[in-house]
Amino acid sequence: MARVSPPNPADEAHTAEERDTIAALDRAIMILEAVSQAGGGSLQEIAKGLEQPDGIAMRVLKTLEAREIVERDPSLDIWHVGAGAFRIGSAFLPHANLLERSGPTLEQVLETTGETASLSIKSGNTSICIAQLETCAPLRACVPTGSRLPIHASATGKVLLAYSDDQSIQSALNDDMEKLTSRTVIDHTELSSVCARIRTQGFAEDDEERVEGVRSVAAPVFGTQGKPLAALAISGPSTRLTDERIIAHRATIVAAATQLSARLGAS
Repeated sequence: MARVSPPNPADEAHTAEERDTIAALDRAIMILEAVSQAGGGSLQEIAKGLEQPDGIAMRVLKTLEAREIVERDPSLDIWHVGAGAFRIGSAFLPHANLLERSGPTLEQVLETTGETASLSIKSGNTSICIAQLETCAPLRACVPTGSRLPIHASATGKVLLAYSDDQSIQSALNDDMEKLTSRTVIDHTELSSVCARIRTQGFAEDDEERVEGVRSVAAPVFGTQGKPLAALAISGPSTRLTDERIIAHRATIVAAATQLSARLGAS
């Protein structure tokens, strides 16, 4: 009979310590995100917003401060994102070429359509807005740069999903999809069909699927390897983006995305 060794107390201690470390890291990231999203905040505001004790929040902030990830304004006792966070975030700069070259395209789309133009990239089962030019119209649709949109309920998300590899598509289909409005597609088979249709027609639409009263059209932007880098989109109120205008703007978005792809080296 095989001999079963008793648990090693040192191994158990290591496992517990590892769990605690991961939990502490997750807490630190949540606090950093809270500081970033709020544009700064006091210890009490940060702790209360995350339902964390003041003492724990302070220890995390002080640790982040030591690395210059956050900094404290002593005159106001407000915590802000620090220069260290920027240095880490600079790893995102490979997308700088995309951002730099997308400027004229966004301006062109905004001028042609009169609607808010944006550029988004895929991150997991979400799309992240990395650039946006807002329309001057009093009634408009926009999201803050850096915002994450659900991949199944946004035009940018669906177009990025449709042109992803099979594994990414399957991952999204296996994920829990929230029904945000009465028009949100959450049926896996139907969403798979939507992706196939997007690849055929070359664009995706959000017909009040994420927010009631807001519609969007998006097209894929490709890079040198023929892989999707981003999604170019317009968004606006459904009262202005009628069926007729949506149809008219499809060609504009696809053409602009194709031109931007060419500038990025796509064949």
